[in-house]
Amino acid sequence: MQKIKAFLRFPQEHFSKPITYRLVKEYNLMINILRAEVAANKAGELIMDI
Repeated sequence: MQKIKAFLRFPQEHFSKPITYRLVKEYNLMINILRAEVAANKAGELIMDI
């Protein structure tokens, strides 16, 4: 299976939402989180292999 590197950026109001959980459950994905950063008053960033 081919891996895809995905970069997600999301605003502060989505910090409390289960973003990776929903990707796995709704789209039946297997992910490998390479890097994640969440800073106060900024956008969150998530880099992962799908």
